[in-house]
Amino acid sequence: MHFVLSRATEADLDELINVEYRAFASLEVASAFLGPNTPLGHEKNKERLLKDMREDQADLWFKLVDEDTGKIVSGANWKIYPTWTARPPSPELSVDYYGEGSLEKKSAEEVLKDFGGRRMKYTNGHPHVLLNILFTDLDYQGRGCGSIMVKWGCDIADQLLVPMWVEASAAGHRVYSANGFEVVEKVDTRTSKWRHMYTMMRRRAKTEKTID
Repeated sequence: MHFVLSRATEADLDELINVEYRAFASLEVASAFLGPNTPLGHEKNKERLLKDMREDQADLWFKLVDEDTGKIVSGANWKIYPTWTARPPSPELSVDYYGEGSLEKKSAEEVLKDFGGRRMKYTNGHPHVLLNILFTDLDYQGRGCGSIMVKWGCDIADQLLVPMWVEASAAGHRVYSANGFEVVEKVDTRTSKWRHMYTMMRRRAKTEKTID
């Protein structure tokens, strides 16, 4: 089996979103970030991703394609800050995929507010590479797809001599640790609807690079 790594474009978003929902199907709190797995949820998710693709200069999407089938099997969204920008890398707090006054909307806002504030606490004010999201289709998990994505980001960070950051789920912790990430904080937050558990991890910046 061979995989092809390449930049993802706007034309790939529908397929990426389908893979994303399948990948996170068993993680209930993912609904706070993605919205419900419904046509409206997919539509709102796509609107947000398109906005970042078009307006956020730090935004970069990559896809991994199974060469035999032509299908996207993994996606990764990076935020690359080679020098610091005044715009902090916090997630969009608009939760327009849930109805006003609903428990889901209230809980999603609480999750995103805590998540965004914690991210800013660690990443605000210095150059870095942020792995904003990484997902792999359930049928391809355990085949090294995540490692391919993470290693690409590590190479970029090492070229820029900047640290890397990621919020790791329990499933992703192993691949990040194997690529030099260290635990900074274990997070366990609760709302009326969801429990959000993850680990804030950092890969330290290289301070110099030897040129042969």
